[in-house]
Amino acid sequence: MAGNRIKYIILIFLFVFAYSTYSQNNKGVISGKIIDRKTKQALPGATIRLEGTAYGAVANKSGNFLIKNVAGKKYNGLVSYIGYETKKINPDLTEKDSLFIEIELEEEIIHTSEVVVSANKRLQAVQDVPISMSVMDNKELQDRNIILIDEALRYIPGINLNGDQVSIRGSSGFAFGLGSRVAFLMDGMPLVSGDQGDIKFDAIPVFNLERIEVVKGAGSALYGSGALGGVVNIITKDPKEIPESKVQLNRGFYSKPKYEQWVYSDKTSTFEGINAGFSQKFNSLGIVVSGGWFKDESYRDFDESIKWNLFSKVKYDISERTNINLIGSYSKDDFEAWAYWKDLDNATIPPDSTNINERIKSLKYTVSGEARHIFNNGDFLIVRSGLYSTDFSNNPNKPEENRASKANSLNTEVQVSNKIFEKVLLTYGINHVLNSVDANIYGNKSQNIIAGYFQGELSFIDNLVMTAGGRIDYEKINGENKDNFEFSPKLGLSYSSSWGTIFRASAGRGFRAATVAEKYATLRYSGFSVQPNPNLVPEVSWSYEIGANQYFEIGKTHLYCDVSFFQNDFSNLIEPQFDSTNLGVIKFLNITKARIQGVELSIKTMLFDFVGIESSLTLMDPVDKSRNEILKYRSRYLWYNRMFLPVGFLEFQLDHRYLSIVENIDKGLSPIKNIDARVPANVIDARMIFYLSKLTDIPLTITINAKNLLNYYYLEMVGNLAPFRSISLQVEAKW
Repeated sequence: MAGNRIKYIILIFLFVFAYSTYSQNNKGVISGKIIDRKTKQALPGATIRLEGTAYGAVANKSGNFLIKNVAGKKYNGLVSYIGYETKKINPDLTEKDSLFIEIELEEEIIHTSEVVVSANKRLQAVQDVPISMSVMDNKELQDRNIILIDEALRYIPGINLNGDQVSIRGSSGFAFGLGSRVAFLMDGMPLVSGDQGDIKFDAIPVFNLERIEVVKGAGSALYGSGALGGVVNIITKDPKEIPESKVQLNRGFYSKPKYEQWVYSDKTSTFEGINAGFSQKFNSLGIVVSGGWFKDESYRDFDESIKWNLFSKVKYDISERTNINLIGSYSKDDFEAWAYWKDLDNATIPPDSTNINERIKSLKYTVSGEARHIFNNGDFLIVRSGLYSTDFSNNPNKPEENRASKANSLNTEVQVSNKIFEKVLLTYGINHVLNSVDANIYGNKSQNIIAGYFQGELSFIDNLVMTAGGRIDYEKINGENKDNFEFSPKLGLSYSSSWGTIFRASAGRGFRAATVAEKYATLRYSGFSVQPNPNLVPEVSWSYEIGANQYFEIGKTHLYCDVSFFQNDFSNLIEPQFDSTNLGVIKFLNITKARIQGVELSIKTMLFDFVGIESSLTLMDPVDKSRNEILKYRSRYLWYNRMFLPVGFLEFQLDHRYLSIVENIDKGLSPIKNIDARVPANVIDARMIFYLSKLTDIPLTITINAKNLLNYYYLEMVGNLAPFRSISLQVEAKW
């Protein structure tokens, strides 16, 4: 039965794909120049892309661009450049073979007009997508001295972290590092481990990121298993015609705690790192290479870590219509095995039973390739395949506490996008994931996921776009008798009103198949033992949302507002359950049915063209309907604020994050002392940035960064103090 269903999916895909390749020969050309509206100076590196196609170009040193072999029809285009408003254009080749356009871009007062690819697996302006999204660009990453991706996610509206669990609008609690409820991708390629289904944040090269895109709400209709609460897609930089070399150095220290009993050493704990990279495009060949090293002595005893990473990206244009991208990355993390505190009075040291000689070594490798081809009619085909390999091990004193696992996740996808009519855009594809695991704590297992997906975007009514689609996933772990089939539909609406307000509405289903680790883990760790449960079934979510955004100009004040009302229903949530007779024994069970209702409001403004302010407020009511109580490890309120004040070659920035107290936790965590020690998070960061390139010819940017400026003490998860105040200096040279 399963084999027949997969055959039908493939046959349907091949039929539609064959149709998409049938077209007339086209030789249309769109050329032009992209300039600053006020100064009329060229904007080298600006990009122009035609929506619904793979056509696009990057402006050269003179601001000129050229798109060849374009089909003779009307297009919707997006022109973007860092620090400038994204502009929509409508080139028309229905009655001519060539077109020259001079495009003027305005500097962006408020950063709102991002171009994204994650919502519908195609290029769109973020305001036009039918679901809530947030974007963090490279400048924000560099300003905040972000070392790991999880640090960046803490500043994105609607997101908080419980240890290493990413929670979008309350989707995740605390699950001992297993089973991410957020799909995590790099350039569209999934990066969750094949054994634990978790996110290894150090595997991502922050130094080479273009932006982070976050989709809020179930995304399984396009992305399959794991997109229960949303999608995080990391977009890396492409090589450009203008060569760029960059070196970044940073060094800092942690403040001493004000409580004497928390001082575990007379030495001041420090952290330091270096990154270096180069990027250039040589005619048809472009390369990006970088490497980095980071050492953190930590603000706690037995919590040191040392990280290395290497990254490379090669882009080659085989022809005007065909190009390939190759990505390779390597990262290594060597760290001490901190788990939780001894007790509140000794919050910076581990329990007495801890083996202080134990270290964990974690290796991550990524090799992926993507081929993209544009057909004569502007439709395009993407074939991508990648291997994500993880390898971790420890060195305990007791043999029964040895943990080692090697896992490979091989992901292959074929995607086609085509316009069968002028106002109908189709995106469809097939996807196969093979997770193979060799571990003393999970056994030798393999997990297969085979899927087909389809989405249509209809724009028959002016200013209204309707999106509908779905995905069928087949999942099975070797040795199990049960086949899992999941159908995940989605529906979305986006309407641009005549008065400038953009309305949106969406509904969709998400699911997450249980990981090999959740089903088959047999291990002991820091006073806990985990037992297997092969009977776990997939988690399921339904997400509903309505929202709107509007841009205002009131005198010299610019204001952007976005509001959304959402509801997420969850069933069969997999939670660690403690044995009532032996609280140190854990088994993962499908026990929770939950509903999270809430509202999210975001405001961005530039007061008098001088002071920038961004604020987001997420209010949630996370209810565990199985127990009639608040969901564990959730905050009801998330309030994030940012202020920036540019003054010539200086810029001052402040960040403020408030998370209400976690009201409910698992009482089975009794091996951890003082589990009720919890307070709200109320954290202020401050930084001062010197852009010396604006003052002299020296291409340096110097940043003085103070994180947790007031040295506020709080917890992100039970038994774990969040980082103390840290002061750092970052120097970046770019030429």
